[in-house]
Amino acid sequence: MGLGVKDSCRAIVNHCTFYGVATPVACYEKNRGSAGGNTIVRNSILSNSYAASYSSDDKSTIAIYNSISDNDRLPENGTNLFGNPSFIGPSLLDYNLAATSPAVNSADDNGIPGTMGSRYFKFLESPSVMFSKYSTIH
Repeated sequence: MGLGVKDSCRAIVNHCTFYGVATPVACYEKNRGSAGGNTIVRNSILSNSYAASYSSDDKSTIAIYNSISDNDRLPENGTNLFGNPSFIGPSLLDYNLAATSPAVNSADDNGIPGTMGSRYFKFLESPSVMFSKYSTIH
């Protein structure tokens, strides 16, 4: 999970990039009787999720504006996009956007167009190697 908001907590998510997590933003009631989480997501990229772009149980609220997902459709409100955000090199931890990205100039910063996602595009670490299956060749 990228961000979990639970039990009457509130969060505002603005200009964030979530890549390769099960669910980027989840709102839920963890402890019975504590109510759910409440979140507003703006100007963010929810990409390459392997479960869902967001989740919200019946005790919670989530509102998403001016954001993009390439996994599933975000709430219909005329500001969200569905499509590839066109990262330059996500497998190398480079989340810069191509000039042709639909996320460029699609954010709304108090009426001023901007670019969706985090303003920190490149991690300074090296990508980890992961072996997902061991096999032998005979």
